Amino acid sequence: MTIRIDGRVQTARKINGRWWSPDNRQLTRTNSEWLWTISGGNARNLVRFDHHYPVDPAKVSLLDRAMGPDQVRAILGPPNSVFPSDRLEQQQIWEYYGGGGYMLSIQFASGGKGIFSASFEPDARSMPQDVPHLAFRFNGKTARESLEESKMKRAQRPTAPSTAEYRAQGHQAKTTLVTEAAPAAAPSEPAPPTRKVTAEELKSISIGMPRARLIELLGEPYSRAGIASGEGSRETLRYRSESGEIVSITLIDAKVTQGPR
Repeated sequence: MTIRIDGRVQTARKINGRWWSPDNRQLTRTNSEWLWTISGGNARNLVRFDHHYPVDPAKVSLLDRAMGPDQVRAILGPPNSVFPSDRLEQQQIWEYYGGGGYMLSIQFASGGKGIFSASFEPDARSMPQDVPHLAFRFNGKTARESLEESKMKRAQRPTAPSTAEYRAQGHQAKTTLVTEAAPAAAPSEPAPPTRKVTAEELKSISIGMPRARLIELLGEPYSRAGIASGEGSRETLRYRSESGEIVSITLIDAKVTQGPR
């Protein structure tokens, strides 16, 4: 199919249910436009796409979190996509593609200590899901589960009272203050200082990195903002750097799409 993206005409190929550019970068089709999975800067040169041989999803059950790149390769075969290709295998993200748009993404733990986390998409239009027996967990929850739990808690917060209710509550409070003494307020504890990330830590962030790995490296951000867009679930995390600057990192569907800026 001939398409136009970023002002250029591309000849896209459909292989195993997904679309690919001539330089083997994945393309995503929305209702109004085409999007790159990896687009800007030097990132496009760090994707190595070796072949289109489909993986058998049933073999994923044979993997274990203690396995390194050699053991994963022995079970699933060589990965279809490697990013970034200029790093050691233990520092790469491996992606496997199967029939009907199936995709498996594996993030290895730093230091060659096995699999850090893994996610899959049943088809090209599905959101990423954790592979249960391979997902990294903190306090019993994956990063994706923690995010969904946080969203549910925000949705369940009580709504602000109406003006009439607010005035009624204010009148009742004044009456209470006249008839009985209010208890002394307990001193509040100071909020913990915000962690400042180093320049070296920021350099370790790469396009395509899963959200869980980002949080492991930099810790929780001092602020975050998320929206749902045509691209998918878009989130911006902000960190304070040692130089005093505020650094923003953009993620789409829990993967880094724009590095520190």
